[in-house]
Amino acid sequence: MVKNGVWFKIVQIFDFLRKYALILFFAWRHPQTPKRIKTILLILAGYLISPIDIIPDYIPFVGLLDDMAIIPAAMMLVSNFLPASVMSDCQRDCARWQRKFPYILWGIALLSILWVGALIYGLYHLFT
Repeated sequence: MVKNGVWFKIVQIFDFLRKYALILFFAWRHPQTPKRIKTILLILAGYLISPIDIIPDYIPFVGLLDDMAIIPAAMMLVSNFLPASVMSDCQRDCARWQRKFPYILWGIALLSILWVGALIYGLYHLFT
Protein backbone atom coordinates (compact mmCIF):
# COMPACT_ATOMS: atom_id res chain seq x y z
CA MET A 1 0.00 0.00 0.00
CA VAL A 2 1.28 3.45 -0.90
CA LYS A 3 1.94 5.40 2.28
CA ASN A 4 1.26 8.81 0.74
CA GLY A 5 -1.92 8.00 -1.17
CA VAL A 6 -5.32 9.50 -0.51
CA TRP A 7 -6.80 6.26 0.85
CA PHE A 8 -3.89 5.83 3.25
CA LYS A 9 -4.51 9.33 4.63
CA ILE A 10 -8.24 8.64 4.97
CA VAL A 11 -7.48 5.42 6.88
CA GLN A 12 -5.08 7.34 9.14
CA ILE A 13 -7.72 9.98 9.86
CA PHE A 14 -10.36 7.37 10.74
CA ASP A 15 -7.88 5.49 12.93
CA PHE A 16 -7.02 8.73 14.73
CA LEU A 17 -10.71 9.56 15.26
CA ARG A 18 -11.46 6.03 16.48
CA LYS A 19 -8.63 6.27 18.99
CA TYR A 20 -9.76 9.69 20.23
CA ALA A 21 -13.37 8.53 20.49
CA LEU A 22 -12.23 5.65 22.68
CA ILE A 23 -10.07 7.97 24.79
CA LEU A 24 -13.04 10.31 25.27
CA PHE A 25 -15.23 7.36 26.26
CA PHE A 26 -12.72 6.40 28.94
CA ALA A 27 -12.53 10.08 29.96
CA TRP A 28 -16.30 10.16 30.38
CA ARG A 29 -16.06 7.17 32.73
CA HIS A 30 -13.03 8.52 34.63
CA PRO A 31 -13.92 9.81 38.12
CA GLN A 32 -11.55 12.81 37.92
CA THR A 33 -13.04 14.20 34.70
CA PRO A 34 -14.79 17.51 35.45
CA LYS A 35 -18.58 17.44 35.22
CA ARG A 36 -18.69 20.16 32.56
CA ILE A 37 -16.52 18.02 30.26
CA LYS A 38 -18.72 14.99 30.90
CA THR A 39 -21.74 17.13 30.02
CA ILE A 40 -20.10 18.29 26.79
CA LEU A 41 -19.28 14.66 25.93
CA LEU A 42 -22.92 13.65 26.46
CA ILE A 43 -24.10 16.54 24.27
CA LEU A 44 -21.59 15.52 21.60
CA ALA A 45 -22.78 11.90 21.70
CA GLY A 46 -26.38 13.08 21.55
CA TYR A 47 -25.65 15.26 18.53
CA LEU A 48 -23.92 12.36 16.83
CA ILE A 49 -26.88 9.99 17.15
CA SER A 50 -29.62 12.62 16.88
CA PRO A 51 -31.63 12.87 13.67
CA ILE A 52 -31.66 16.65 14.14
CA ASP A 53 -28.59 18.22 12.52
CA ILE A 54 -27.46 21.69 11.56
CA ILE A 55 -27.69 20.57 7.92
CA PRO A 56 -30.04 17.60 7.33
CA ASP A 57 -28.35 14.36 6.29
CA TYR A 58 -30.64 13.78 3.33
CA ILE A 59 -28.98 16.67 1.44
CA PRO A 60 -26.33 14.86 -0.63
CA PHE A 61 -22.74 15.19 0.63
CA VAL A 62 -23.35 18.51 2.44
CA GLY A 63 -25.61 16.82 5.00
CA LEU A 64 -22.81 14.53 6.16
CA LEU A 65 -20.17 17.23 5.82
CA ASP A 66 -21.34 19.05 8.95
CA ASP A 67 -21.00 15.83 10.98
CA MET A 68 -17.55 15.23 9.50
CA ALA A 69 -16.47 18.72 10.56
CA ILE A 70 -18.25 19.29 13.89
CA ILE A 71 -17.63 15.93 15.56
CA PRO A 72 -13.81 15.78 15.10
CA ALA A 73 -13.43 19.47 15.98
CA ALA A 74 -15.46 19.01 19.16
CA MET A 75 -13.50 15.86 20.03
CA MET A 76 -10.19 17.70 19.73
CA LEU A 77 -11.50 20.69 21.68
CA VAL A 78 -12.78 18.54 24.54
CA SER A 79 -9.56 16.52 24.68
CA ASN A 80 -7.57 19.74 25.04
CA PHE A 81 -9.56 20.63 28.18
CA LEU A 82 -9.00 17.28 29.89
CA PRO A 83 -6.60 17.33 32.84
CA ALA A 84 -3.22 15.80 31.98
CA SER A 85 -3.57 13.00 34.55
CA VAL A 86 -6.98 12.00 33.18
CA MET A 87 -5.69 12.09 29.60
CA SER A 88 -2.70 9.87 30.42
CA ASP A 89 -4.92 7.38 32.31
CA CYS A 90 -7.36 7.27 29.40
CA GLN A 91 -4.57 6.80 26.85
CA ARG A 92 -3.23 3.90 28.92
CA ASP A 93 -6.72 2.37 29.14
CA CYS A 94 -7.17 2.84 25.39
CA ALA A 95 -3.87 1.07 24.64
CA ARG A 96 -4.83 -1.78 26.98
CA TRP A 97 -8.24 -2.11 25.33
CA GLN A 98 -6.72 -2.08 21.83
CA ARG A 99 -4.47 -5.00 22.79
CA LYS A 100 -7.53 -6.95 23.98
CA PHE A 101 -9.71 -6.00 21.01
CA PRO A 102 -8.81 -8.94 18.71
CA TYR A 103 -9.72 -11.40 21.48
CA ILE A 104 -12.98 -9.56 22.13
CA LEU A 105 -13.78 -9.65 18.41
CA TRP A 106 -13.13 -13.41 18.23
CA GLY A 107 -15.32 -13.93 21.29
CA ILE A 108 -18.15 -11.95 19.74
CA ALA A 109 -17.80 -13.90 16.49
CA LEU A 110 -17.86 -17.24 18.36
CA LEU A 111 -20.92 -16.26 20.39
CA SER A 112 -22.68 -15.06 17.23
CA ILE A 113 -21.98 -18.34 15.45
CA LEU A 114 -23.22 -20.33 18.45
CA TRP A 115 -26.34 -18.16 18.70
CA VAL A 116 -27.16 -18.56 14.99
CA GLY A 117 -26.52 -22.31 15.25
CA ALA A 118 -28.86 -22.58 18.24
CA LEU A 119 -31.48 -20.53 16.39
CA ILE A 120 -31.27 -22.76 13.30
CA TYR A 121 -31.40 -25.89 15.47
CA GLY A 122 -34.44 -24.58 17.33
CA LEU A 123 -36.26 -23.55 14.16
CA TYR A 124 -35.47 -26.90 12.53
CA HIS A 125 -36.97 -28.82 15.44
CA LEU A 126 -39.90 -26.44 15.70
CA PHE A 127 -40.99 -26.92 12.09
CA THR A 128 -40.18 -30.63 11.61
